[in-house]
Amino acid sequence: MQSTTASMNIVNPLSHRLKSWHESLPPTLSLDSIDEGILNANGSLFGHLRLTLGCLHLAYYTIKISLHRAIMRSIKESDPANPISQASRADARRTASSVMQFTKQLTTEHMQAFWYSCMWTVIPS
Repeated sequence: MQSTTASMNIVNPLSHRLKSWHESLPPTLSLDSIDEGILNANGSLFGHLRLTLGCLHLAYYTIKISLHRAIMRSIKESDPANPISQASRADARRTASSVMQFTKQLTTEHMQAFWYSCMWTVIPS
């Protein structure tokens, strides 16, 4: 098992790149861009994306959680006073809060995206 410092040296640059990517997403790819079943901007051009926005953001949070897990596995339970451990746990709590906020924002349209591939096998056209 890697040390916490070694894990952070690997995970932190990835985490920063992931955060930068997420913050640079165009407004048409935000969860708030869905309005009554279509995207606000260019609904006809990006109509198929409305079903995948929830998946895109779910993937973002899944990767974020996975990165935290890599660090948390390396933290020793016996040393909760370690500043690196405290900072890592605080960051993980912020991510957990973000994930909870994300799930509160999900709409029926987003939920359909998670089961989209199965919809057409269950519901005949």
